[in-house]
Amino acid sequence: MSSEEIRRYSILFFFLAFLTSISISDNTKSIEANFDSEKAHQIRLKINKKLELIDDLIRNQEHSQTCKESLEATSIIKENVGLLNYIEPQHNWEKIRALLIAISRKSCH
Repeated sequence: MSSEEIRRYSILFFFLAFLTSISISDNTKSIEANFDSEKAHQIRLKINKKLELIDDLIRNQEHSQTCKESLEATSIIKENVGLLNYIEPQHNWEKIRALLIAISRKSCH
């Protein structure tokens, strides 16, 4: 490979790295700009309370209320999955939502 080709590839690589860093930076700023910590706190509290309630309802075999609460929790997660992933990335919110859908199917007869 000639020195001219090496120089071209180096410039191309530098340019791609620069574009990637700008893209990552812009995405992070976008998330941070749209991040509302009070809203995030309220959503986290709401979903945690719903999940605890659903657990109690299932244990007490209260199918009608389990149906209602699981559908509401599914909706909350669907509407706020980006925010939930941002504030609690250790949880797989799509799997939690899928489980809630399965619970609602079973309890909403």
